[in-house]
Amino acid sequence: MKLKFNGILVLLLVLIAQLTFAQERVVSGSVSENTGMPLPGVTVLVKGTKSATQTDFDGKFSIKATSSQILVFSYIGMKTKEVPASSTNLNVKLTDDSVELESVVVNALGVEVKKNQKASSFSNVKGDELTKSGESTLLKGLSGKASGVSITANSGDPGSGAYIQIRGQNSITGSTQPLFVIDGIPVSSDEIGDSANQVDGVGQQSRLNDINPNDIESLEILKGASAAALWGYRAANGVVLIKTKRGKKGKISVNINSSVSFDRVNVKMDLQDKYGQGSKGVWVANAGGSFGDKIANRTGGADTYTTTGSYFVSDSGNTIYPIATKNSKTSYEKSNMDAVIGDGLSLDNHIGISGGNENSNFYLGLGNNNQDGVIRNSSYERTTLDFSTETKVADKLTLKGKFSYSSVNSNRIQQGSNTSGLYLGLYRNAPDFDIRDFIGTNHDANGVLSFNSQRTYRRELGTTTAAPNPTYNNPIWTTDVQKNPNTVDRYVAGFELKYDANKWLSLLTRVGLDGYSDKRITVFPKNSAQNAGNGQANESVTDFQSYNIDFMALGNLQINDNIGLSYLTGVNFSQSNYDQRGGSYKNFIIDTPKFSYDNALIEDKTTFLDRTYTRLSGAYFSAAFDYKDYIFLTLGGRFETSSTYDPNLKVYFYPTAELGYKFTKNIENDILTDGKLRATFGKIASIPAAYRGNTPYITASGVEGYGPAYDSGAYGGSLQQSDTGGNLNLKPEIKTEYEVGLDLEFFRKIKLNATYYTNKTKDLLVNVPLNGSSTFAFVYGNYASIDNKGFEIELDANIVTTSSGFKWNVYGNWSTNKNEVTELLGTDSLLLNGFEGTSSRAVLGQPLGVLWGGKFERNANGTLVLDANGFPTASDAEGVIGNPNPKWRGALGTSISYKNITLSTLFDASIGGDLWDGTNAVLNNFGRTWETANEVELTTPTKNYAGQTIPAGTVRGNLHDFGGGNVLLDQSWYTALGGGFGTVSEHFIKSASWVKWRELTLSYLLKFKDSKVGIESITFSGTGRNLWLWTEAKDLGQDPESNLTGGSNGRGLQYFNSPNTKSFIFSVNLKF
Repeated sequence: MKLKFNGILVLLLVLIAQLTFAQERVVSGSVSENTGMPLPGVTVLVKGTKSATQTDFDGKFSIKATSSQILVFSYIGMKTKEVPASSTNLNVKLTDDSVELESVVVNALGVEVKKNQKASSFSNVKGDELTKSGESTLLKGLSGKASGVSITANSGDPGSGAYIQIRGQNSITGSTQPLFVIDGIPVSSDEIGDSANQVDGVGQQSRLNDINPNDIESLEILKGASAAALWGYRAANGVVLIKTKRGKKGKISVNINSSVSFDRVNVKMDLQDKYGQGSKGVWVANAGGSFGDKIANRTGGADTYTTTGSYFVSDSGNTIYPIATKNSKTSYEKSNMDAVIGDGLSLDNHIGISGGNENSNFYLGLGNNNQDGVIRNSSYERTTLDFSTETKVADKLTLKGKFSYSSVNSNRIQQGSNTSGLYLGLYRNAPDFDIRDFIGTNHDANGVLSFNSQRTYRRELGTTTAAPNPTYNNPIWTTDVQKNPNTVDRYVAGFELKYDANKWLSLLTRVGLDGYSDKRITVFPKNSAQNAGNGQANESVTDFQSYNIDFMALGNLQINDNIGLSYLTGVNFSQSNYDQRGGSYKNFIIDTPKFSYDNALIEDKTTFLDRTYTRLSGAYFSAAFDYKDYIFLTLGGRFETSSTYDPNLKVYFYPTAELGYKFTKNIENDILTDGKLRATFGKIASIPAAYRGNTPYITASGVEGYGPAYDSGAYGGSLQQSDTGGNLNLKPEIKTEYEVGLDLEFFRKIKLNATYYTNKTKDLLVNVPLNGSSTFAFVYGNYASIDNKGFEIELDANIVTTSSGFKWNVYGNWSTNKNEVTELLGTDSLLLNGFEGTSSRAVLGQPLGVLWGGKFERNANGTLVLDANGFPTASDAEGVIGNPNPKWRGALGTSISYKNITLSTLFDASIGGDLWDGTNAVLNNFGRTWETANEVELTTPTKNYAGQTIPAGTVRGNLHDFGGGNVLLDQSWYTALGGGFGTVSEHFIKSASWVKWRELTLSYLLKFKDSKVGIESITFSGTGRNLWLWTEAKDLGQDPESNLTGGSNGRGLQYFNSPNTKSFIFSVNLKF
């Protein structure tokens, strides 16, 4: 009987198990938002289990569940919804959750706060907007996407940096770049130049280029002092918060993106090929200028050569003799340009892997970008790794970790004011000289051979052992023989530990580490123009490391039924270490391009070692009150001190206040659906440069004009006191800013934000020149002030959204900024960057960065003072000749999508402002511009600048009336005041206004419902970047959106800059 009972019991249990198993079935359906649009990426979880899935791009899902179980639907920005799985077909609609929407907004420290609590101005940029731009670097991809943010590319060289400025320049000698923070870790945006004024050398890279845009989830740009003050002095110019991609709950997902970019120069320099090499209308071999004979008037046919004496045999096998008579009508202008400037190619591949469960998630990004630039042999390769994880260690304890690594290898080309640079040799080269046979062997009349001879238009038979200086490099020598390898290893690492003690208190510890090693080598082999052809090589290594530690307490309190409080307080410790070392040697013993210090005598070698270590300590607090969720008041501040104040160590306090009033809180209106008034106040500081409180002793050295420098280390060694005196009373630069703004939303579709700001930065730190009888030549101290004020507008309008899948969005921004140097003690102007003749300066009573240079002499009424021949004369005094700051900047874009097809485009503009066109100024001197090649019919005898009377007839030149009647502008004018080597530069100031068709993208999304290989979707896209450019100045031959001196504080200088590019990008994205 007992056995029978047991058998019945077993049978009953099996039956129950079978029935239970039978109850678990597939539940499917769709999830949509309020308007009926499907929601992709919604997490669907079987409550109380780990079984979960996500909706696809049509908002559809499928999951196994029993009829008694509950399905939990969650999505950022929507209220979480629980639905019984009683039916096998569910259609779920999620509603907006304003609290959830507000939680994704972060403050300056990367801590989530309610959006309404933020009263200061900020801009958001999604990560896919950066990748969609087609740019491989972060800064260039940001162009045109935020109001009040100005971005200027250094050049179109692969991996080249860009200059970013928020709300004008706030410092004269200090950094004007914002602070960049990645997942709570402040990171370096260094752009270290090769020389003090950065007018020569190679185009520099920004260390922000080490960040792969494919790993970025979103950007938030904090513009006001009130928002940035919690970071202290590092945020004096604003903050850019970068949030990288994170893992999500659910199955492991894989995202693969591959793209190819075809690049070409967007503006080509158009040089005259009407007149050949020579002077005064006569062809002359090896002449510097192209003021020779008219090419079309030559007899034609082959040139006549002198086949006795010296000759040149190129490495390609051609034998070249000196030209006796120039007969050929051939112009090599196009082939010369094409020899060194062509099409660039960039390949970018990235894979992102993410996943997670209830307690942890991870993201892993691997990327490689490989570029061959439009300039021959210019290259850039970046390999990146980004890993982040978040784990719920215990019920109240969460740990976040991050590690990223970048490896960068590049070869860059010399540019700028550089006799060994590409563009000096290329653009000055005569149009009737073929550059292609650039290297070989010179045979002199006595049979003596000179190997590795460089052949240029100034040395038609090449350089020799006795005369190794080519004056200017042959462009192909610059690209093929000179090498400028650069290797960078970059890492960012950190962790964040958060303990939620209770509902009103959380404790957070955050540790971040940022570092890089930047190794550079430059070799100018023998027969290069550098060091008069005798050879020179340089090496530098910069090792940077910084750490940042924060301890915070934060939480939310409900003081009473009407008043809530969100608070944050903490302490901050950071340290930055720079170790820079390297050396140079010259006058090579043997002719080799290999880098070796042994290839020079002791007196021709120099080394350097520089260490700069700084420390910072701070404490901060923020208290955000809200009254009935429509009045918001935030009070905060930071106490801070830095080792750079030594020996005058003090603690400084920077207060902040923000007030917001949501005036539509209790208003029901279908037109104006949201509105908020904002007002903020804040102070923030910039610290002095390190070790400037004392006067150091430095290695004694000197230089003889343009002659060789000497190093005391080669002669027993000695030290000398620095010519810049230390200052015991240094204090920080203090910026005080006020801001008011208005945020409006119409029809729940159109968002408009407007902000007016004004700020004053006082106690600016500058080097002021002293009287010649003083002990020092300069003193460093707080001797200047700057005012900025401006207006910003941002628009985001979802014009059309239909249930059929049609969407139309329009977005844009507009901003203007005016600044003025209001105080400058001890001098009327200070050099920011540039040349002795033309520079960018800080001038009392002028906008910061004005262009300064030689001017024409004028009478009291402003008319020109003319010489006896009717030409203007040069003034003895230099002065302000232009303003590089634009009147306004703006952008307008739109995106139209229908089902799986999306078309988007963006235009942006910079209107107003000037630039110094030093390139064409100097090319006037060499007779290479079309202006100098003009022909004019003289009806009467006319004077030229040399005082000669030119008889009537057709001549090369231009007629111009400076106020005393027509005069002839010919070679005598262009090689004097009318050229870039003259003492006057005001007539080379041109408009810097431009409008660009920045982006055009067409994409198609192909979705898979039941892919056997697990593919969810494939997106095909094509992007055009910098497709069209309008400039007010029509004779630049260069893109005005570039700057010779890179990320320095100098602006508006163009002098044989590397060109910018336009690109056509094709990409494929696969999601698994």
